[in-house]
Amino acid sequence: MASALIISCSSAPSATPMPTLTKAEALLKMAQAGANLKDADLSGAYLNGADLSSATLIWTNLSGADLSGADLLGANLDNVIGADFTGAINVPAKYLGDCGKC
Repeated sequence: MASALIISCSSAPSATPMPTLTKAEALLKMAQAGANLKDADLSGAYLNGADLSSATLIWTNLSGADLSGADLLGANLDNVIGADFTGAINVPAKYLGDCGKC
């Protein structure tokens, strides 16, 4: 039988309430350099200026996401869904297709 570590948690309220993040704020915190966002639903996300360099975005839904100013240097964008790279920087050439300058 495997042993388990049991951690007790106090149910007493914290003196300082934790801030509540909006969906967009939570997505921006997740969207960092080297992040693994495989299969994530980032549709409609505001990722303007996000550092997504070396991030794994395989099969990520980026439909309607704002990627303007987002740094995609070295990002894996294989099979990304609905991405509009207009305004994004350092988009790997293999994902630009015929556009070449998006």
